[in-house]
Amino acid sequence: MYIKCRVNAKGKITFMYSFDVAPVNGKRTTITKSGFKTKKEALEAGKQAEYEFHHSGRKQQSKMSYNDFSEYWITNDCEISLKHSTVISYRKNLKNKILPYIGKHYVDEISKAQLQALLTTLYDNGYSRNSICEVRGILTKSFRFAEENGYIKSNPSIKLILPKNRIP
Repeated sequence: MYIKCRVNAKGKITFMYSFDVAPVNGKRTTITKSGFKTKKEALEAGKQAEYEFHHSGRKQQSKMSYNDFSEYWITNDCEISLKHSTVISYRKNLKNKILPYIGKHYVDEISKAQLQALLTTLYDNGYSRNSICEVRGILTKSFRFAEENGYIKSNPSIKLILPKNRIP
C-alpha cells in the first residue's frame, strides 16, 4: 500500500491510498481512494480497506479453546448428520481421551506435533489400535470442519501416523 499527496486544480492538498489486488486478465489491478485531509487519515483508511478486502467472507482466526470448539462441532455438525449412537461415542472419546490433552489449547494454535504426541501418549497408556484409530478420526473430522468454516487456516490432523512397533 502506498500513500500519495495530490493537489487539485484549486491548489487544495488531499491524500490518497492505493493497494494492489489480484491481476485481472493479466493486468495489474489496484484499489484507490482519495480525498483525505491528512496522510494519517489516508493511511488508517487504507489499512482498514486492505484488511477488509483480504479478509472478506472469512472468520477471524478463532480464539476458542478446543474444548469449546468440540462442543460447537458436535452440536452444529455431528448431531445433524450422524446417528445418535455415533454422537455419544464421539462425546465419550472427546471427554476421556482427547480433551484432557488438548482441550485447553486454542483451536488455531494446535499443531500436528501436539496431535501426534496425543496419539503416541494414548498408545503408551495401553489403548488399542482401534481406539487410537477412532481418536484420529475424530480429530481429523473436527479439524476439517474447523478449516472449512474458517476457524483455522490449515488442518493439523492431516496424515497423523498411528504408533506401532513400540513397546507401550
